[in-house]
Formats: sequence, structure tokens, C-alpha cells
Amino acid sequence: MKFLVDAQLPVRLARFLQSSGYDTIHTRDLPLQNVTSDSEINAYQFNKIAFLLQKTQISSTHFSRFSNLISFS
Repeated sequence: MKFLVDAQLPVRLARFLQSSGYDTIHTRDLPLQNVTSDSEINAYQFNKIAFLLQKTQISSTHFSRFSNLISFS
């Protein structure tokens, strides 16, 4: 299982998942780091078949932009 940890969550979460054996990156690991656009994040997670972990309130329009979204409140 692959995870992409969004900018609102700490880098240490990505590192914890990595140390637990999960294929995980944080947006800071991407070329544009924490300023990577939503469309680029969506393309990355779609191409890599990764789950996006983020901290946000989900609206139906927000949810539809990301195919594999796990949200923390």
C-alpha cells in the first residue's frame, strides 16, 4: 500500500509510515514540495496508485478531485 502525506500533516507521519514498512512520501519530497498543486498531487496519486492522507473538512467537490483520499479531522 502506498501513501502520499499532504502538507497539512507532519513529515514525521510519513517517516513513521516509512519505518513501518509502507511506501510513503510527504509532499515535501515532491519536486515543488509543499506548494505542489492539487492537480499535480492528484496526478501523482493516480499514477502511483497511492492513498492521499490529508487533514481537512471534506466537501463533495473537494472529495471528487481525489480518487483515493483518507482525511483526518
